[in-house]
Amino acid sequence: YDIIFIGGGQDFEQSLILKDLGSGADEVLKKEIEKGTVLLAICGGFQLLGNYYETHTGERMNFTGILDFYTVGGFYGIVIDITEDTVIVEFGNNKNCRIPMQKSAIAQVEKPESESK
Repeated sequence: YDIIFIGGGQDFEQSLILKDLGSGADEVLKKEIEKGTVLLAICGGFQLLGNYYETHTGERMNFTGILDFYTVGGFYGIVIDITEDTVIVEFGNNKNCRIPMQKSAIAQVEKPESESK
């Protein structure tokens, strides 16, 4: 390969790719990285290179472990930047997973009563 690209995805899509990783794709990926093949992994694709991802509901998805890290999803994100039309939010503890959102598409979300005390 000249380059490997792994795009992002939501929790459901990541759960689907686990089947491919378990059937040997993870070993092929690891060998290509060790050979020096260029890799571009974005958001969920980057998470696949870690040990595991824990969803906001506590489900744990074991990934490749090619890199020694893990990520934990969270329902609430951290606002990184605000412009006139856009808000950029980072979810979980993964600084590589920043999502730009149009202000007009964001609905106000209230914390559950138990968290607001």
